[in-house]
Amino acid sequence: MYPQPDRRADLIIQSAELVDSTAGTLKVILRNKGISQAEASTLRLIVWEIGKFEKKAAKQVFVEVPAIAGGKSKIVNVTAGVPIISTRYSLYADIGEKVSESNENNNRWEGEAGKS
Repeated sequence: MYPQPDRRADLIIQSAELVDSTAGTLKVILRNKGISQAEASTLRLIVWEIGKFEKKAAKQVFVEVPAIAGGKSKIVNVTAGVPIISTRYSLYADIGEKVSESNENNNRWEGEAGKS
């Protein structure tokens, strides 16, 4: 007998594009690589203080993400309200771990914004 495929959802951040560095706005594409629907979840954005990656956050915001069907994507715009210039930022899909996923280790995205 062949092993059954894991039918759970699998959220990933497919891409993140900085669309307004002054307001700190990102266009994020979340994808459900899994088979089952990923229920509504929360996306977290942390903008790090310049030179203090993973040590001191300048701003942290949370955005509610609607359910995503298996194999589908959603675009989510998230605004930090602080500039993302010459610093790094981190995104984490399903920060509250509400979605049972086949892979819980692929939910992060790190980005860096150059000088404007």
